[in-house]
Amino acid sequence: MNWLIANWRLKLLALALAIGLLAAVAFSENPVSVTSVPAVVDYDNKDPSIVVLNPVLKTNVNVFGVSSAVDPLKASANFPNGVRFHVDLKGVTQPIAQHTYFATPKTLPPGVSWNGDAVPITIGIDVADTKAYPIEVRTPWVSPGFKVLGPNDAQGKPITYAECGNSAEACQVKVTAPRSLLQNLKAFVQIGAQDHPLSGTNVDSPTQPVKFEQNGHPVDLSNFKSFPVPAVDPSIVNVHVTLQQEQVTRQAAIKANLTGRPACGYQISSISFTPSAVATISGPADKVSTVDNITLGQAIDVSNATGAVRSQQPVPTDGFSADPAQVTVVVSIQKQIDCTAPTPTPSPSHS
Repeated sequence: MNWLIANWRLKLLALALAIGLLAAVAFSENPVSVTSVPAVVDYDNKDPSIVVLNPVLKTNVNVFGVSSAVDPLKASANFPNGVRFHVDLKGVTQPIAQHTYFATPKTLPPGVSWNGDAVPITIGIDVADTKAYPIEVRTPWVSPGFKVLGPNDAQGKPITYAECGNSAEACQVKVTAPRSLLQNLKAFVQIGAQDHPLSGTNVDSPTQPVKFEQNGHPVDLSNFKSFPVPAVDPSIVNVHVTLQQEQVTRQAAIKANLTGRPACGYQISSISFTPSAVATISGPADKVSTVDNITLGQAIDVSNATGAVRSQQPVPTDGFSADPAQVTVVVSIQKQIDCTAPTPTPSPSHS
């Protein structure tokens, strides 16, 4: 055994130099480095009643290790890459407008260590709450001559409403979200479009998304930045809209239908209508909107007439009313030239 302990100092030095040389060669090809890599941020020990506002869900952290272990973590395509940090919210129970916490490692891939640099995470804290809201049916685009009725009829029965499964009950949407978000929140569905306005008498529109606004400004709860995100139930509803045609009033010219021709040498000088040649018509939009003139139903025969021809007739209507309801038509006929019947040509005599 003497040979083993003889000159042991020199032997120990040689071993250390050999190990150092081996490490130098190894790390020259795979050096240790401190690298910034993306990391997932979790929020742990959170009270169920607490909501994190504007949560930071990922950040960059400094880790160290050999290049072969840390370099693959830098590529965003590898995210999540196994690097997870967390913010400990144990004991946080009250709203905080904004506060900076410091995240610490939760999981790290093998061969990777945290270098201890501070990882500040600035977030807000609010309290979760649940509130139910009635769903308003909005109809900004309605065809001319129609109006939306409701929400209830004269007997109190809903006729324009959002339906959550039972049309006999008012539909409400329950929202679980930060308490600050629930203030002055309104729920609604919007039916119709500018290029496709509502018309008819009944419109059923299934699977309409429930929308929200706060203080008159649109709020997209699906994109609201909180952890957890707001919960909406139901988020889709069926909508029924009851419409009614409005009364439309317009002017229409009255026309007469004449048949035959006056006597020889006479011609029509004028046609007059009493009390008016224009009728005011009123009725549903689909009946009135396209009526520009009205032709009387009975033809006036002026065959061989040598004087004025009178005819009293009702103004015809089709689903609308007319004022005046009847008119007297006077077809004035005047003599223009003397008209003598041609002398017959004598027939040749046969002797």
